[in-house]
Amino acid sequence: MALPTWPTALPYKTRQSPRKRPEGHRQPVVTEVEDGPPIMRVQARTVVEKIGYSIVMTDAQCADFRAFAVETLDQSTRHFLMPVPIPGTGYVQRRCWFDGGTYSIDESGSHYVVSFTLCVLPYAS
Repeated sequence: MALPTWPTALPYKTRQSPRKRPEGHRQPVVTEVEDGPPIMRVQARTVVEKIGYSIVMTDAQCADFRAFAVETLDQSTRHFLMPVPIPGTGYVQRRCWFDGGTYSIDESGSHYVVSFTLCVLPYAS
């Protein structure tokens, strides 16, 4: 099954400089042994970057965003492809998901501000 893609009608550039923070380290795997100290091994993991987003949308774009979030993502793995900022490269398509599955929408006059923290994998699929 192909991953859903961020709708082309929606803006994907945040109104501020994206705040990035890598996910913390995992605890080592500890194996107890009969004679001697426990053996500690590093867990394999993929580095996930978390990027704070705040995107200004029109009424129609906000409705499209809600449809994408509720109807498309809730019916799949909640992962999707979206252009994200890669330093020195510009915006590149990456596999993402909303951190904690949450986002917020604030009405601000004639537009909406959609905010979320995006978890980004270092590869597209």
